[in-house]
Amino acid sequence: ADISCSDGAPIYVRKAGSVILTLAEGTANTIADGIAYIYAGAETEPDAAIFSKADMVINGTGSLTVQANYNDGITSKDTLRIDGGKINITAKNHGIKGKDYLMLNGGGIEVRAGGDGVKATNDTQAALGYVEINGGEIAITAADDGISAVSLVKITGGTVHIDTQNNGIKSELAIELQGGDINIRTEDDDLVCQERSLLAAASLTVNGEVLQ
Repeated sequence: ADISCSDGAPIYVRKAGSVILTLAEGTANTIADGIAYIYAGAETEPDAAIFSKADMVINGTGSLTVQANYNDGITSKDTLRIDGGKINITAKNHGIKGKDYLMLNGGGIEVRAGGDGVKATNDTQAALGYVEINGGEIAITAADDGISAVSLVKITGGTVHIDTQNNGIKSELAIELQGGDINIRTEDDDLVCQERSLLAAASLTVNGEVLQ
């Protein structure tokens, strides 16, 4: 699939119980938007090249390239889970954004963002607004925070490389590094939170220095 829209979101889920976007084996798919969206009245959404108001899952083994020239790359106003695929995102603002949570379970994800790399934004419910990484190969280059969450950032596996001008990983409450290989290059702080947990199974390197 090669989908583009010059004045709005190429993929816009207005209403659904849930949505599954499958990247079929052997396919190379491209999504691109324009530099300005046209809204009706006082509307301000959609504001991402792939935008969903429902729970969204991305899976499969194909590839997806997202060129977000207006604002964000992939956004869900509910939950967002990525289970597989080779995903390459270039976004003017944030790369990948979920509201209730953002969960990355596998695949290869590369994000170049003018804002935050990946983030979760729900600040009204204490158990939500978290980012969880359980596997995959994730490379983030961000002008702002590499990973940002409201309640929790938890990494249990996978490889995470962050290159940022701001904070590497930021949570308003907690960061739990339980596993995986995390490499951060930052011009600011590495981990920003109120509580942090770094288990022996996790490998953390910051600006070339191995912390565990």
